[in-house]
Amino acid sequence: MQRIQLANDLSFSRVIHGEMRSLEWGMSVDDYQGFIEQLLARGITTIDHADIYGGFEGEAFLGKVFAQAPSLRDQLEIVTKCGIQYPNPQYPTTYTTHYNYEYEYIIQQAERSLTTLQIETLDVLLLHRPSPLMDAQAIAKAFVDLKAAGKVRHFGVSNFYQDHFNLIQAAIDQPLVTNQIEVSAVCHEHIDNGNLDFLQCKQVAPMIWSPLAGGRIFQPQSAADIRTKQAIEEIATDLGVSVDAVLYAWLYKMPNNLMPIVGSGKLERIDVAIDALELTLTVQQWFTILQAQMGHSIK
Repeated sequence: MQRIQLANDLSFSRVIHGEMRSLEWGMSVDDYQGFIEQLLARGITTIDHADIYGGFEGEAFLGKVFAQAPSLRDQLEIVTKCGIQYPNPQYPTTYTTHYNYEYEYIIQQAERSLTTLQIETLDVLLLHRPSPLMDAQAIAKAFVDLKAAGKVRHFGVSNFYQDHFNLIQAAIDQPLVTNQIEVSAVCHEHIDNGNLDFLQCKQVAPMIWSPLAGGRIFQPQSAADIRTKQAIEEIATDLGVSVDAVLYAWLYKMPNNLMPIVGSGKLERIDVAIDALELTLTVQQWFTILQAQMGHSIK
């Protein structure tokens, strides 16, 4: 498994496993433990989580695994996020969906994640989505205090644009180690807006959510997605691989060390992302897919 160096003392497996739907996989705690052990056997050591996953209950499920198999913790890089709130039974006073990056809330959620995960330190804490109310100095103070207390090793962001990233980076004295963003053959937002170029300049490797576009390629609804599906299927046939493999290879071709988050509970789906590391698209194949989604040739 390839590894991507994010800091002197931090690297991620190139393929990351995402836990957003872990409560939907129908696994017992023993099943989940065995599943994580299978990830480790494949070289996947980086786990992506968030406080809100599973209705604020997903982290506790993983915590049960660590409680009965504590040795697994030291073999993994644990990433989680905070900042999003929505009405739910865990927070009965919350009546509207919002983002919260007040100092006290960041501390509270980091400590909550540690408690529910039943671990002592988070490897990386991400701010989940940018907010108009972000006070960079308050966020910086929370980061400093969490790191000084040994509760969080590194920090990053998620779904941030360049200005958001720079705002937080300017306030803290350690590099933001990643930005988790959506990129796929049918989602070019962070290509078109220059965010991937910006991250390359900063030498920041992004984590990529929804690398398979949430199934849009497999059940295309728009003319653009139908065109893209056809182009990918033709390339997959030529290469003798699956459509999924081409979708991952399209991301791997980019120069940013993109790290896809695979959020499946099926090992065979995860193996496709791993095997695609050995698949290299030509420049023309990559642009064929890009232009299929665009609907026109590049100038």
